[in-house]
Amino acid sequence: MPRVYSGVLYNFCMFYGEPGQYVNSNARPSAVTYILVDTALSFAADTIIIPYTATQQARKGNIKVN
Repeated sequence: MPRVYSGVLYNFCMFYGEPGQYVNSNARPSAVTYILVDTALSFAADTIIIPYTATQQARKGNIKVN
């Protein structure tokens, strides 16, 4: 996973990724609202710290994800 905009990419993984081992049959729409709001805030934060993450991306490369 690239370091630049990694907060937004993580939210996309949470939203579109495979469900966990245990399925919550009582899932609420507020979970989707939380992810959408968090994505917007992550986008803003990731934009502010682009100089740092771009430097880290160049030095260390992508973040390894299992």
